[in-house]
Amino acid sequence: MRAYRFLFYRLYAWGRRKHGLRDLPAYNSIVGLSMIGTMNVLSGLMAAETLAGLSLGRPGSRSMAVVVWLALLGLHARSLVWGGRVQQISEELESQRLTIGEAAFCWLYPLASIVGFFSLLGVRW
Repeated sequence: MRAYRFLFYRLYAWGRRKHGLRDLPAYNSIVGLSMIGTMNVLSGLMAAETLAGLSLGRPGSRSMAVVVWLALLGLHARSLVWGGRVQQISEELESQRLTIGEAAFCWLYPLASIVGFFSLLGVRW
């Protein structure tokens, strides 16, 4: 969980440096994390369908993706932003350095999520 909070903090700190607080960097960060999480959920579903040889159809896939994204957005907002959590996370992680494993997670998690999603998307459709 610490590596995930570090990923959030790095996105937040980058947004705050780049655009200032007027651009709501905490909310921009959780939007990005929620999109990556949604890609992971949908990748898992696509992989399960492909491995099982099923085709559950595409009519509800957009609405399902929106529901998953909104659910993850709410969970991220509750656990990372609301109630002064951004300030707590910033104070906790501001002066700390990443371990090699945490640094790898911060780079590989988003990259692997995006690559995995689009590669499965190509196989699936």
